[in-house]
Amino acid sequence: MMHAQATMFSAAAGDLDAARREHPAWFDRYDEGALDRAGAADLMELMNTAPSSFTRGMVFGAFMARMELAGVTGAGF
Repeated sequence: MMHAQATMFSAAAGDLDAARREHPAWFDRYDEGALDRAGAADLMELMNTAPSSFTRGMVFGAFMARMELAGVTGAGF
């Protein structure tokens, strides 16, 4: 892992662990959601039901990455 990636992960690891402990049902849906293949409606549902701004940001990041890939590749999303 590159230094910048390790630093960012380290900074978020505590928030991620806490969110996973406090909201296990939501994380089950998140983990099963296959964010790299989920449709826009599924990602929006996860984002709308996210239990915190941290978890909403996780899904928003995946959503934006998928939008960028769609724009670059021309593949639908």
